[in-house]
Amino acid sequence: RAMALSADLSHLSWSSTLPNSQGEASAGAALQIPTSASSPLADAPSSWETSRHSITATLPEPVRATYDAPCHLQHAQRITAAPLALLQAIGNLNLVALEDSDQCCGSAGIYNLIEPEVSDAVLAPKLRNIAATRADIVITGNPGCLMQIGAGLRRCGSAARVVHPIDLLDAAYAAAADS
Repeated sequence: RAMALSADLSHLSWSSTLPNSQGEASAGAALQIPTSASSPLADAPSSWETSRHSITATLPEPVRATYDAPCHLQHAQRITAAPLALLQAIGNLNLVALEDSDQCCGSAGIYNLIEPEVSDAVLAPKLRNIAATRADIVITGNPGCLMQIGAGLRRCGSAARVVHPIDLLDAAYAAAADS
């Protein structure tokens, strides 16, 4: 059964805070997101490398998921382990490995807009590998990948949905707060 994620995320902002284990305000999910004017804003996963992974959030029901590593994150920023470690810490998330997760989905910035046929050919093996996982959701952190994979899943009639890891964390924290 697929998990329903809240579409209303208007309550989220970069300044939203949750208490950490010492009761102090900290960025959600024990993430250290740069917020000062002197520090550059980076992808949230770049701060997960040093995160304590003290997640107490649990999804309301078991969800089968797979993670697709965005190219910019793994190849340019060389961040691979931290997102998986954080996702594995979420209760009721059954994370299934995606074969060739390190391969591009074909979005490549605007490549899918200027070369749609080639982009679709790059996406095809990714969609087959996603189907093989039997995942309810595909987790990826790049907007282009979200759109490319999401559109491909819809075109092939898949019931799987694409979710950003921050949206998934929000759903897990919301479920924990409600219980």
